Amino acid sequence: MTSNVRPHMKNWLFLASLLLIAACNSHNPAPPETAVSIQPPDVGDIDRFLNCSAKPRRELSPREKCEVAAFRSRCTALDDCYVSCISSPTGSFVGGRCAHVCTMGPHPGAQQPEPLTQCANLTGRSGVDVD
Repeated sequence: MTSNVRPHMKNWLFLASLLLIAACNSHNPAPPETAVSIQPPDVGDIDRFLNCSAKPRRELSPREKCEVAAFRSRCTALDDCYVSCISSPTGSFVGGRCAHVCTMGPHPGAQQPEPLTQCANLTGRSGVDVD
């Protein structure tokens, strides 16, 4: 019986040694110096109520200007999010535009506003509608 135990113990000792060596191997959890740090898109100060007063931080299209004016005229919490997002550098350029940013972020499950028909025929991209 002892002859059967010895080879088994040798195998177990060998595997345990391999695991110990692998566990003690030096790890470098820091990314390499050449790694690029990607910042999330700047979609505006959507977590704070600004009373629909966010100032555009990029040139808005005529359609976006109309949308911002329409949202400012009502100025609900969701409208405030749209004003901040549309006025931001990249909010209108993320997938789903500001409708996605606002209804999936600070206002989950909120109903999207009615289409802004008064803005639909103006030039430029929409900050809300996916054309």
